[in-house]
Amino acid sequence: MKKWMLNVVTATVLTLSSSLPVLAETAWWLEPGILVEADEAVTPPGAAGQPLTVTTANNSLSTAKGLKAGGEPADGVIVTGMKSWYVVAADDGPGYIRIGSTGPLLIEDAIAVPGNDSVPGVWSRKSVAPQKGARLVETSMISVTDLARIRKVRRGFIRLSTDSTTPVAYRISFVSELPESRVGSAYGPGSAASQYILALANGGPLNDLYRATRTRYTKEQAMGLREKLFGKTGTPSLFFRVHEKDPSVDPNLTEGMPVQHIILSDDQSRQWAFVIRCEQRDGLWVVADARKDPDLTEQEVAAIVRRDREASGNFRSGETAGPGSAPAAKPPAATRRRGK
Repeated sequence: MKKWMLNVVTATVLTLSSSLPVLAETAWWLEPGILVEADEAVTPPGAAGQPLTVTTANNSLSTAKGLKAGGEPADGVIVTGMKSWYVVAADDGPGYIRIGSTGPLLIEDAIAVPGNDSVPGVWSRKSVAPQKGARLVETSMISVTDLARIRKVRRGFIRLSTDSTTPVAYRISFVSELPESRVGSAYGPGSAASQYILALANGGPLNDLYRATRTRYTKEQAMGLREKLFGKTGTPSLFFRVHEKDPSVDPNLTEGMPVQHIILSDDQSRQWAFVIRCEQRDGLWVVADARKDPDLTEQEVAAIVRRDREASGNFRSGETAGPGSAPAAKPPAATRRRGK
């Protein structure tokens, strides 16, 4: 081969190799229990098997590293006997903590003790580890800043540790919102449908609607959608109650059906029936469409609500239903209070 041809071939190979994307790692996403392609926010530098050097810069409360919503992720490498500390500010807003790890981790978080923002309160804990042959484990949780703001303290704390004697690499990110591929219900269409209809019923944050649908609604669009399904309700409801359309059907079966039938009643003796169609995307369930149930009349919906109220009353008093009473039903779902 002539020299100039060899130079052209070499340059072409170098160009192609430099433009090839870095292959994403497979992660075991803990919450829905599925294998996913890990993104940058949860992929530590040591995920591809590079040599790992243990990091000790933030191994105590006094050296805790600050995380900011939307800021750069933090990387670390730990072994058994070590702890990595992080601190988040309540004023930094709501969001999610996302963590990816090459090995087992114990993840702990706590808010500051009221009156002393430098001391953590009671810790909550969860353990994670890669599964199903994945190189990484991925997990996400609502940032402790939400609770800190509710409890009127200024800081929250996150602490990571491992029982592995082999170095474990991790990456922790504080994000304002999850990527779209991580938005939806990991618990089935029943959970997605309930989250959606109660978000509309309560007139809750627009983020609640987004998390149930992957659709960004404006306030005006959400209000229009609510009026379409609930009508002009006037006085706001203080709480809602969910009813089963057919109490004889096993709820474990109905919860997994893509088409959900939901009946609501409120504290003002109003009731509604809906048909909600869900779809599975990226292993999660989201709401694709919702409308009033065309197969139930107002009288039939009222009868279902009355049936559950009578069954609940009989259950509390210990009385049995007399002749002509509504048939016995399983205790209805717990009352849902209006979100603040």
